[in-house]
Amino acid sequence: MATYKRLPLKNIINCRDLGGYPCDSGVTEFGRFLRCAIPETPDENDIVELLKYGVNTVIDLRDEAEAQRNPSVFKFLDGVDYHHICLLEFNPAAVECFGRDLEKSYEYSIEHHKADYKKALEAIADAKDGCVMYHCYFGKDRTGLLSVILLYIAGVCMEDIIADYQVSYTYLLPFIQRRFADDPVWSCEEEFFKSEADIIAQLIAFINGKYGDIGGYLKDIGISDETVTKIKKRFF
Repeated sequence: MATYKRLPLKNIINCRDLGGYPCDSGVTEFGRFLRCAIPETPDENDIVELLKYGVNTVIDLRDEAEAQRNPSVFKFLDGVDYHHICLLEFNPAAVECFGRDLEKSYEYSIEHHKADYKKALEAIADAKDGCVMYHCYFGKDRTGLLSVILLYIAGVCMEDIIADYQVSYTYLLPFIQRRFADDPVWSCEEEFFKSEADIIAQLIAFINGKYGDIGGYLKDIGISDETVTKIKKRFF
């Protein structure tokens, strides 16, 4: 099976594999985790390619309104286990809240969705063998937060964890410019689609300050050592 750092799909954008990162146990394997954005309904070829890639578990991190407005096609696919677990009740790039302070919205997610992070991580730990794909709308914010935790569990260094977040804007920009070129509301707010390193670094600093580190946060939300071990094994 061919593996990719970024999968060039049509209606699934910012689709990236968590493989290829050096860590304390070697290098994370390809074909174990995909993070992505699904702003439009995946076309038939997108689905074929993902199934060929080994995707058999999908975790939808959008809120209830988003999921009802645009139901996930993966919910109805045979052989795919679909989980809808909201990590934030809004898309922080599109909704006016916290003064459009991304770091504050990330703190809110971490603090107010502890049970949902636990549910998502346990679903990943107990997923059947294959590739776990998780997504929100743009694959940057809610997806980015879960990626930070997963890469931490894998033992990836903080520089690479931050870089994994930071590259989202590069892959989102063509879609943003194409989709919202004629919409002055979206086009003038382009800065809120960015994924600056200091934003996620601030969030990590917040977690470290309150919980000691991400590992301390995992203990606080009730994640067992067994669950952490299961997730880490999926990377190798």
